Amino acid sequence: MRLELVLGVVALLLVGCAQRDNPYDPANKGTPERPPPPPPEFRPVPGPDNIVIWPDSAGSRGNPTQYVGGLQTGFGQARGGDTVWIHGQEYEIKGQLTLYQYASELMPIVIRSFGGPAIIQYVGTSPLDDVCLPIDQGYVKIVGVTFRNCRKAVFASNFTGWLVLDSVTFDRNYSALDIQQVRGKVSLSNIVLKGNTDSPPFYFAKIDTLDTAAFVWMR
Repeated sequence: MRLELVLGVVALLLVGCAQRDNPYDPANKGTPERPPPPPPEFRPVPGPDNIVIWPDSAGSRGNPTQYVGGLQTGFGQARGGDTVWIHGQEYEIKGQLTLYQYASELMPIVIRSFGGPAIIQYVGTSPLDDVCLPIDQGYVKIVGVTFRNCRKAVFASNFTGWLVLDSVTFDRNYSALDIQQVRGKVSLSNIVLKGNTDSPPFYFAKIDTLDTAAFVWMR
């Protein structure tokens, strides 16, 4: 009788140990770990070399340390060595955007979005405003911007230097790209063309070096 009792206790102890060591037993999983918090949203800080376009902010054309509320205000301030940061949202324009100042190889002008894609949409009616962004100088780089509803989204011509467009989308324009007479290199990477009217929606002529990578054309 005592032997049977001892064997029964041992058996219970072995079963308990097996349950504690079973990784599939919910009781052994413990408290689940909380996932790490998402990283904070990147927010560029306005400064002498940073022009930050954020419509919900107030700025002054004469004060480079403030946020800028409008696209043309920011583009008009840009000089060689500046980065124009555009907050990711939709922007309506009724005329073309203009870069007034010139850049150089060591001090280019960079235009890029943050916090999502910046969508530049033409809503004007004048037939004279047929280009959303004319570029008549080299050493300009555009990253992460979408052009929409322009008669001609980007027209770049007659300059010396390089031009870079990276992760730029052309959506429902008449013509997306017209680049010609460039004495230098034009680099187009991760370009998406969709719903544009002209076929093809781009024109290239008299460019010393044209480099395309991941050039996606969707009708």
